[in-house]
Amino acid sequence: MMKKLLFLCTILFVSVVFLCSTTPAQATAFTFGDDAIYWPGWDNGTVEDSIDVLGVPSITGGSGTIDNGILTEVIFDYASNDSRLRAGDLFIDLGADATWDYIVQAKTGSQYALGNPVALGSDSYILSEQAWGAQGGNIRNEHPAYYDFNENDNPVLINEDAALTDFTDLTGHVVFANLDLDLMQAQDFIIGFTTNCANDVVYERVSVPEPGPMLLFGAFMIGMATVGRKKILNSKKKN
Repeated sequence: MMKKLLFLCTILFVSVVFLCSTTPAQATAFTFGDDAIYWPGWDNGTVEDSIDVLGVPSITGGSGTIDNGILTEVIFDYASNDSRLRAGDLFIDLGADATWDYIVQAKTGSQYALGNPVALGSDSYILSEQAWGAQGGNIRNEHPAYYDFNENDNPVLINEDAALTDFTDLTGHVVFANLDLDLMQAQDFIIGFTTNCANDVVYERVSVPEPGPMLLFGAFMIGMATVGRKKILNSKKKN
């Protein structure tokens, strides 16, 4: 009996060490689709606002990575392109409460936290007709593309290390990498993104993924060891 108890205690100890050693390094991936036509509150009452994709690009969704509670990468997948297309800013809404908390500037790679989260209906945006700056092509007029910083938003520079892979004919992906956005234990967040012409707008809710398989395995081992130990102790009491 003593040997069994010692064995189970050893399993419990090893499982705890395993769990603690793997937790900080856990990076979890998530995916999202492209279900929204535009951000809530930006319907201009035009026929165009009933169409998900106007011409190109066709953004099909994307994926991202969360590492120890930090959003480190967001990837947007697209199926068509135009050489005049440029990525808009990346917007993040913690808690999915219809206010932007983080903005990553596409042009500079700078990452900001907004001291005063900005509502979706704010006028602090550079709209598509200003951002397009090209002749011809379809444009979803009067829709946000970039953020126009306002001192009242109290923007705090997080870092300037974001690397952006913009629209190209070769990759089929727009990648915001080297991000350092703390999700602050939020269970859900919204990703907002579009192009300089706002022809296909991403507004997708993401649920923070559960711990990875290895983390769950460690927790399972702890549970099994604990149950086994209790059974042994109960058996000793009966005897």
